[in-house]
Amino acid sequence: MELLAVLRLLWRRRVAVVAGFVASLAIGVTLGKSPTPPSGIAQTRVVVDTQNSQLLTGNPKGADSLPWRATLLGMLMSGDESRRRIAAEMRIPLSQLAVSDLELTLASVPASLPAAALKASSATTEPYVVDVHTDDVVPIISIDTTAPTRAAAGRLAQAAVHAVQFGVPAQSTAELQGLSIEQVSPVAAKALPGGPGHMKMAMLAVVVFGMWLAFVVFGPGARRHRAPQKIALGPAVD
Repeated sequence: MELLAVLRLLWRRRVAVVAGFVASLAIGVTLGKSPTPPSGIAQTRVVVDTQNSQLLTGNPKGADSLPWRATLLGMLMSGDESRRRIAAEMRIPLSQLAVSDLELTLASVPASLPAAALKASSATTEPYVVDVHTDDVVPIISIDTTAPTRAAAGRLAQAAVHAVQFGVPAQSTAELQGLSIEQVSPVAAKALPGGPGHMKMAMLAVVVFGMWLAFVVFGPGARRHRAPQKIALGPAVD
């Protein structure tokens, strides 16, 4: 159906459109008015280095493998052992903690649609969240945390740093090369104020109104309101 025909149909059924708009607003206010609680966020970074630091030693043994080792350590953060260690240090139930590796959830093509879809699919309901990110270029692990309060987010970031450091061999052996995990930036924490949930109300109202418009245009009662198409007849042939 052409756009002009759709607009004409909506104008003919403007009473139904206005009624649906009012109903959508009412539904959005009723179901989406739950306020957004305040929360806290924090961020820090750690660097994966050799025992003979690459900052002080020219081409130390194993320096070329540090980026992928940092990526591997970041991926292991979402494992059960690291999650249990973080939850134990925070003294929270394991069910309230989520750890995600952004290396596995970032869109390969940073377009708006796939990025938004992946963000929505990776959203969690746990009150304590740890996001880990590496880039396979430099041996740095970025840690972002979310918690109910600013202080809790800061403590969560520090607990995540301890989880990265745990289990990494400090000294080189015949089988393993010793690594150094150093925190290269202090924990920066920030409090986020709560909100009345206006965004949730608006999004819910838009979705409901869009569904109502689709029903008005393509519903069973819309066919008889469409203008009949004129059929051009050719000259009669004997």
